Amino acid sequence: MKQVLLRAVGWVILSAASLAVACGSDTTASEHAAATSAGGAGGGEISLGQGGEPEPACGDDVCQESGGETCESCPLDCGDCPTCDYAPTCTGALSVPSSSEPLDECNNEEQSIFACGSGVGIAVEETNCTDPQLRLRVRQLQIKRGNLITNRIYCVITAEDGAHSELLITPIQDAPYGDTTLTYPVAQSLFWGQDDLYASVSNITVTYDCYESLNSAGYEKLVDDVADQAADSAQNAGGYGWVFGAVAVAGKIISGALANVSDRHIVNVQQTIDADALLALTNSRTWTIKKKGGFAASYFNARLEVQSWGCATPTNKSR
Repeated sequence: MKQVLLRAVGWVILSAASLAVACGSDTTASEHAAATSAGGAGGGEISLGQGGEPEPACGDDVCQESGGETCESCPLDCGDCPTCDYAPTCTGALSVPSSSEPLDECNNEEQSIFACGSGVGIAVEETNCTDPQLRLRVRQLQIKRGNLITNRIYCVITAEDGAHSELLITPIQDAPYGDTTLTYPVAQSLFWGQDDLYASVSNITVTYDCYESLNSAGYEKLVDDVADQAADSAQNAGGYGWVFGAVAVAGKIISGALANVSDRHIVNVQQTIDADALLALTNSRTWTIKKKGGFAASYFNARLEVQSWGCATPTNKSR
């Protein structure tokens, strides 16, 4: 009887001990799980910032814009940045491109008044691009003359889009008998975007006028007259060009100044570039403006080469 009681007591003691061990194991497992979830042994560490929020960590699949993560700083989390697929980036866009593609649709084919660009490219509102920012310039003038006397050539170019106008007077240069090519540096040839790339949204009308002269007297008077009239209205004035914020100012000033010029007028062409083509023009395009006339000693054949380039940015910079 005594042995039976002792066995019973021993069984109770062993059972209690086993229960305590079991309870101890459960507690240890819970603590281990909690430690793991908090970045303890066996788990990755998570740094907490102010307010207990996790600090941004590129690669954690969470785009934390409040912490400074963007598509540029962390495309892994925020995705790739939107792009403008129809124009070059604006980084370095002021520089002249190393190559250009002809845009034959904008050649004048000796027409005096013409329009071009309709159906070229795509309207900006149908893209993920902002308004195209452009520069236009006359890259060179090629002329063939019948006159044995060396004359001097210069061009006057105005451009406007209904809200903005610009004016360029190229340097006057010698054009001997025969074939001559006059090449203009960028600073002396820009007639759109002289001050900076200009965001254009409307049709651009360009008027090309070139003159032939025996001397520089008419040219110098023209430049002086334009400079005097533009002094109070030009937003920007360089050695050869002027930028005006108000529409038609350039045209009004130059028409008044040209009224006093008696030099031979050899090129007079007006071109209207359709707004839908402007995005395409950012991709460095060229076209030609041609005019010929006279006969025998007065014969001339002039060809202006015009170049465009520019850029546009995506409509959204980050997601």
